[in-house]
Amino acid sequence: MFRALSILFAGLFLASTALAAGIEITPIHVNLTEKAPIATVRLLNNSTKPMSFQVFQKHWSQQKSKSELTSSENLVITPPIFTLKPGAQQLLRVGMVDIKPSKTEQSYRMIIQQLPGDGLQANDKRIQLQVLLAMSVPIFIKPITAANHQLDLTIVKRPDHTFMLSMKNTGNEHLQIYSLRLAQKNTPEFKQTDRARYILPNATQQLTLKKIPQQLYKAKQLNVIITSNWGTMKATITPNKPALINVS
Repeated sequence: MFRALSILFAGLFLASTALAAGIEITPIHVNLTEKAPIATVRLLNNSTKPMSFQVFQKHWSQQKSKSELTSSENLVITPPIFTLKPGAQQLLRVGMVDIKPSKTEQSYRMIIQQLPGDGLQANDKRIQLQVLLAMSVPIFIKPITAANHQLDLTIVKRPDHTFMLSMKNTGNEHLQIYSLRLAQKNTPEFKQTDRARYILPNATQQLTLKKIPQQLYKAKQLNVIITSNWGTMKATITPNKPALINVS
């Protein structure tokens, strides 16, 4: 009998359509509302091998800059188990069961996890290594009130010439940051791209910014430019003092 070692490879999707290990998925996040409580996610197998998957749902929250996933039965996702032949597609239907939209957005994740055994040779007595794919799709229950986009921002100078950036989402919808720039007149700017960074409502994310240009580190004020799903946010802030950014 063959022996198999399986390694889980987790991926977060960052574009409108994503491709991971031959599996194409669209959309890469789901928005559910009181008027539209059901959505569809499409998976396409572009590889040359069949793949089997199992689907889980998790409630998604953030504590101390880290994501926490806990068991949930508030959504219905069908089918829960399926096999994709090469070139075939599967539609997953996602809907609300025991969820009532509130004034603040609610967050979940749909975990699509590959089952072990696909492509392994049963008559091979050697140890076989298999890398399994796990895809995590955000699901958002949109608030019943109007969107309120507000971000508390603080930049703290550290003795090692780095900045500690603290961002608290005081709005009622999630924030996804695409890029961050720090600039000052006649000074080399700092830029960081991070499309996977989500900040859920009432959550705080802290980020260490390294390789800060010397002139920028010494500046008394900084121009902050953040591109995000809320649009482009701009503010002039003083290091070590909190600032509030409102997005209309």
